[in-house]
Amino acid sequence: MFFALKVNKINKNPYKKAKFSVSEILYHLINLIDAKNNLSEEDYCNVRILFDVYSQLKDKNLLDLDGYLDTSTRLIASFDMLAPCYCFSGNQKSKFLFKTLEEGKQDYREKAKELFKTIDVNSLEWWEQFNEIFQDFKARYYD
Repeated sequence: MFFALKVNKINKNPYKKAKFSVSEILYHLINLIDAKNNLSEEDYCNVRILFDVYSQLKDKNLLDLDGYLDTSTRLIASFDMLAPCYCFSGNQKSKFLFKTLEEGKQDYREKAKELFKTIDVNSLEWWEQFNEIFQDFKARYYD
């Protein structure tokens, strides 16, 4: 089933479910062309690395509207922790809204950048440390 049809299905009835993979949702949230054009080389590389990791998650999960929105929010928040998500969301209309919510995020972004520099992204240690920073970031800005 096409992505837009599945999203429409769960939007019409939030109790209905459709199968989505993380990579499928990711491809509709993150615009790598915008990232390349709008971010520093270092930020773009970090966004690209995380994009490549998430794009490997192809197992489909049955999600209702809440599950879809939760997955989308987690993805957006994890990328926003690396660089301002308005720079690569593909939605320039939301740029003003996102810019107003930037205060305080730089400390988290610096911690995330340090992880990319010091620990292999494919290691369990990287994911544990990334998740620790992410949980605090998400609670502060997305919950």
